[in-house]
Amino acid sequence: IDWLNEFQLLASMRWFSAAQACAILEQWIELEHESLFRVQTKHKLNARVEFVCIVHSRILDLYNFDCILNVLQPIDRAQILVRIGILNVLSPLKVEGPHSLNLSIREDRVMVKILLHLQAAERAVWKNPVLKWKADASPVPAWELPVSWLRANGLPQAGHLSFIYTSANVDWKTRMLLAGIVLADRPPHIQSDDEKYKYEA
Repeated sequence: IDWLNEFQLLASMRWFSAAQACAILEQWIELEHESLFRVQTKHKLNARVEFVCIVHSRILDLYNFDCILNVLQPIDRAQILVRIGILNVLSPLKVEGPHSLNLSIREDRVMVKILLHLQAAERAVWKNPVLKWKADASPVPAWELPVSWLRANGLPQAGHLSFIYTSANVDWKTRMLLAGIVLADRPPHIQSDDEKYKYEA
């Protein structure tokens, strides 16, 4: 696709903030999908997903990548998580909201462990938890988070888990420490794990 190739060449010579990338994406979406729809129909590609995959490696503040995901449809977000990888997209700094994780994928299991650590540190709630052993299976009745999942090798390596993470007592120090596990890492102005801080986008 010519315009995507041209943008990829342009992006390779520039850096963006997440807010700048989000603004570009929003402008394209506001075109009522006129040009984007023709691209999708003719070439069987999702132009929004292709754009995000191109710009991802040129974003300086990946810990703010959620602003890009928030303007996309759920199916677009799912494609991006598969294409780029959940640990390259999501940040422990911003975990509030819905999660859908495939326990057969190692990266998703790492994200579950991150959320388990945060839940323990923040006394957070996993609202509406649903566990299915297979995608087309019925949910496990009245499922609750097992204590065994908190152990080193306690996570199952199969199943699909979904829930909404909510916390009324955000532990920024723990979130910053866990941010070192993912690509987004922590904001550059945070210099020490020992200092007291509150992260704000």
